[in-house]
Amino acid sequence: FDLASKFQTINTPNVLNLYLLHSVLKRRKSITEIDGWIRQREQQIWRQLQRFPVQAGSTAPDDRLPTVFCCHASPEQIRKIITKWAENGLIVGKGYGKTIDTTFRIANFPQHDEEQFERLIEILQEIRF
Repeated sequence: FDLASKFQTINTPNVLNLYLLHSVLKRRKSITEIDGWIRQREQQIWRQLQRFPVQAGSTAPDDRLPTVFCCHASPEQIRKIITKWAENGLIVGKGYGKTIDTTFRIANFPQHDEEQFERLIEILQEIRF
């Protein structure tokens, strides 16, 4: 409190970390570019999911997040889809509580690379009901 009473800075910002953060962010894609990429993948996955007897978690497209796909179907259909993905090394989330057996969720995050996403789509195309 001695420094504060003299109107001197009592905390010094970590300039090195700020510099490193700036350096990393300069090499990353812009948020606009990432958003466009995420929304493009969102459209691809919904086109594929329309072939299946699944319902979107929300019937209003404007209420859906581009980063998470939540779908409802019968327990047998959900089990078939999730099992097929698991057999191919892809882990997809289930629902919660009462919906655990009738829901799956697919994450569409920037850290999921294009190869993983394409594999997910390929496996969806192989599934028949």
